[in-house]
Amino acid sequence: MDNAQPNPEADDEVPGAPAKLGEALRGSRKETIFIPPSVDETILSAARLWLSQIRRRRAQRKAITRWTALAAAVVLCALVVQALFHRGPFAGRQTFAREDLNHDGTVDILDAFQLARELKQGAQPDPTRDFNRDGKIDAADVDVLAARAVSLEKGGPS
Repeated sequence: MDNAQPNPEADDEVPGAPAKLGEALRGSRKETIFIPPSVDETILSAARLWLSQIRRRRAQRKAITRWTALAAAVVLCALVVQALFHRGPFAGRQTFAREDLNHDGTVDILDAFQLARELKQGAQPDPTRDFNRDGKIDAADVDVLAARAVSLEKGGPS
């Protein structure tokens, strides 16, 4: 391995390059190479085609981004409108059956389960939950609610 040190006295030498390489580079001729205009035009037209494809792809990405943003805005507006009109201050008061304790739209065994859980936790239930009308809310009211939940209405499918 040659430890080439820069020589401040030899300004024309390339630092760190072997002397033989520097001599070969200095001896090379500098001549102009003729490139026909047809080759220049071919390269230029290929470059223009490539750049136009890049521009087209960028334009497509911008359009896709804009349409995606517009679609997201429309969905967001629809969710806000739904929240305001169906659950918000503009929503009409939805009425539930007195026995529909969890307000899911149906009187089922889950409502009886909710009343039983409230009684077991020692919570003071709503006075309207006296389903057997005996003046107190207890396990008998849970039984009445459970019986209503599993009973078949007259004229319904069996």
